[in-house]
Amino acid sequence: MKRLLHSFSVLILFSILLLIICSLNAKAHSKNASGKIWLKTETGNIAVYPNPFKESLKIVFVAKCECDYTINMTDITGRSVYKDKFTAREGEVTKTIGMLSEFPHGTYIITLSNGTDEPLRVKLEH
Repeated sequence: MKRLLHSFSVLILFSILLLIICSLNAKAHSKNASGKIWLKTETGNIAVYPNPFKESLKIVFVAKCECDYTINMTDITGRSVYKDKFTAREGEVTKTIGMLSEFPHGTYIITLSNGTDEPLRVKLEH
């Protein structure tokens, strides 16, 4: 009986800890009429779809100013597999990355930065 109560107590403590960690790391998501799922962060909003991707993916974000942006895509080891620098006008921006079917299946991280604000990061699967 003591062993059962101890196991139950450990399970409850683990569950509470997991809930606290998830609530601290939670990011709000919202879906608009076009079906994009927006990831809302402290520094901005970004939508990357489809996820998982096959041949191409779209990155949609709201540029706060007309300035230079960088999209960097890395594999799970941190090796850069795609990089694009461009100037975006203020407002909603859509960038398409194609020819991704040649990428090995796995996990990738997309980072969007403008050199000023905190970079936006999204985890993707292929």
